[in-house]
Amino acid sequence: MDRGRANAALTVLTRLGAAGNEEPLWRLIDERRSALAEVVLKVAQETGDPAGRVMAESLERRPDPVLCTRLEALLPDRTVALLELAVVVTVGADIIRGSRDEEHADQAREAHRKNNLGSRLSALGRREEALAGLSQTLCRHVKASG
Repeated sequence: MDRGRANAALTVLTRLGAAGNEEPLWRLIDERRSALAEVVLKVAQETGDPAGRVMAESLERRPDPVLCTRLEALLPDRTVALLELAVVVTVGADIIRGSRDEEHADQAREAHRKNNLGSRLSALGRREEALAGLSQTLCRHVKASG
C-alpha cells in the first residue's frame, strides 16, 4: 500500500474509531504497525485519537524496541496528540539504549529524553512516575561523575 492510500485509509479508520468502532483500526495497526508507523504518527497528529493511542497500546502489548527507537526520532519534543504514544516509545527505546555500553552514552541526550519523558508522564497525571524516572537519571549521573 502506498503512503497516500495508507494515509487515507488510516484517516478514515481513525474517524470510525473516534465514532466508537476501533476494531478495524486496531486490526490494521496491530498487524502492520512497523510498515505504517510513520503514517500513524502523521494521521494521529492531524486527526487526533484513537490512532496514536491504539499504536501505544499495541506497543505496550507487544513491545518492539527497534520500532520505538525509530518512532522516537520522529516525535516532536512537545506533543499533546501523541502524548501516550510518546511515553510508550521513549520507554521502549530505553530498552535498546540500556543494553549499550553506558560509558559511551551521551549524557546530555539521555537527560533531554528523560526530561521529555518526565514532562509527558506529568501531563498524563503520572507525576510519581515522572519524578522516579528523573531521580534515577540524577542518581546515575551523580555516580558516573564520581
